[in-house]
Amino acid sequence: MLNLKNKKLLVSLNPGGRIESHQDKNFSLTHSHRVHIPLVTNPLVRFDVGGEIRYLMEGEIIEINNRRTHSVVNESNSHRIQLII
Repeated sequence: MLNLKNKKLLVSLNPGGRIESHQDKNFSLTHSHRVHIPLVTNPLVRFDVGGEIRYLMEGEIIEINNRRTHSVVNESNSHRIQLII
């Protein structure tokens, strides 16, 4: 994960990788809006927010409630790269 001036994150999820279910609980994350923009993805990357499954498209912009339980599974053979603002 690359932190750019504490305002933007460029994150990569390896092929077959997963981010386990969690809630963002620290002060700065619970008091901010997190906007996700997939830059490189595919239909085998599953994003679960509060039990709602999403398959985000490249360039789609989505804000999630990061206080809800969320996880990501990359069931593909390629990296998923996403910008979080």
